[in-house]
Amino acid sequence: MINLNLFWEQEGRSWTLQPNREYFVGSDLNCEIPLTNVGVDSQHLKFSFDPINNVWYVHNLSVNGIFINNQRITNYPIGTQTRILVTNLVNLVATPETSNTTTVQQPQAQQLQASTWTAPMSATSNIVTGTGNIQRATIVNNIQEITIEKFINRGFFDREHPEELRGYFLRGFSISNNQDVDWENQSKLTQVRHDLYEEIYKTLVDFKKHDSYLEEKLYFRIVKYIDYKYQISDRERLYIEIVLDTIRNTKISTLCRFFINGNNLYIAADSYALGRLKKRNLIFQTIILLILIPSLPGLFAFFIVPGIIALWYLYSVWIKFIRTLFQGESFMYALRINFQNKISNNSFDLDDTSIFLKSLFPLIIESLKKILKKHNMLSKQLEEYLEEISKNIGGQTINIDTGGGGIFGSIFGSANSKVNN
Repeated sequence: MINLNLFWEQEGRSWTLQPNREYFVGSDLNCEIPLTNVGVDSQHLKFSFDPINNVWYVHNLSVNGIFINNQRITNYPIGTQTRILVTNLVNLVATPETSNTTTVQQPQAQQLQASTWTAPMSATSNIVTGTGNIQRATIVNNIQEITIEKFINRGFFDREHPEELRGYFLRGFSISNNQDVDWENQSKLTQVRHDLYEEIYKTLVDFKKHDSYLEEKLYFRIVKYIDYKYQISDRERLYIEIVLDTIRNTKISTLCRFFINGNNLYIAADSYALGRLKKRNLIFQTIILLILIPSLPGLFAFFIVPGIIALWYLYSVWIKFIRTLFQGESFMYALRINFQNKISNNSFDLDDTSIFLKSLFPLIIESLKKILKKHNMLSKQLEEYLEEISKNIGGQTINIDTGGGGIFGSIFGSANSKVNN
C-alpha cells in the first residue's frame, strides 16, 4: 500500500494521505481536508485507496464537478502525478509516493493533522531570481485554464440565473453600461472582453496580496455559467465572482460580466450582501415545521386539506433553503439564505460592506479604463465620466433592495444607464 501526497498549488498547503481510510475534501469543517474557498461544496470530492489494484482514486461528489485534463470526471485512478481542478483557486496536485513522475516543487508534505496546516498564502507565487530579487508571477496565464463550468436552470430547484440566492441586492453598488464601437473595430471586441476578465482577475490578485485582512477572507473565480435548457443556442455567460466573508459572517458578493452584441460591449457588475443568521426566526419556523410535517402524508390519504396547508407552508417559507442545498451549498449557508438578518441592522456589518465595495469598484473601473485605452476604445468623454464615478463611489451608501436578483440601476454608464444615489 502507498501514501498519496496532496498539494494545493495556489495556497502552498500539503498533506500526506494514508491508504487505510477515505479522505473527504470540502467546505465543511468536518471534512478531513477542509477548503473554505468560495465555490467549494460542503463535500466536493474524496480520495480512497483500492488495495486490490494498489491504486488511489479521486471521486467527484459535487454538482459543480471536478476536472482533470480539461475533462469533467466522476471517478479517476491516480497512477501518476495528477492535477485536479476544483475551482480556479483550488488546483490540487495528487502524487502517489511510488510515482516516478517529476513532482511539483512544494513544501515537505505533513501528516494530515489540523495543527500542522500552514497559513494560507496569497494567490500569487514568489520566484527568487539569480540576483536575489523577487519577481511576482501571477497564476493567470490563460483565462480558459482558470475558468470552471457550472450548470444552472436544470430543474425546479435549481438557480435560474447566477445572481439568484446571493442575499440582498445592493442597488448603489451595481453598474451597467453598453459601450458601442465603430463597426470596423467590432472584430476587436472578443479580445477586449478576454483582456477585461484577465486584467480584473490580476488586479484582484494584487488587491488580496496587499491586505492581510483579505488574505483568508477574499475569494474570486471565473465561472462559465451554462443554462441547461438553452445551452446549445445561448451566448457564452462568463462571470467573475468576487466574494468577501467578513469575520462577523457577513458575505459580500460582486459579480462582473461582459457580453458582446453586434458592435456593442455590455459591461455589468452587481453586488449582494448576505447577513448573519436570524436565529429567532429560524427557531420559530422550525417549531412550525415540526408541527406541520406529520400532515404531509395526508396528501395521499383522506386528510388532504391539512396536507395542502403543510405543503404550501413548506414551499412559501423553506423553498430558498431547499433550493440552496440543491446548489451544493453548505447547510449553514442555506439557512442564512432562508433566514438572514439585513446588514443594515448592524453598523459593523454596514462598515465592512461599505469599506470593501468602496475599495473594489474603483479597481474595477481602473481596469476598464486600462483595457479600453489599450485597444483605443476609451473616448475622452467616457474617461472623464469614469473618473467622476470613481470619485463619487466614496459618497455611496448601502441601499438594500429586498427584491434582489435583477439589475435595477447603475452607478456609471452612457445614454443607456443612469446614476443612483
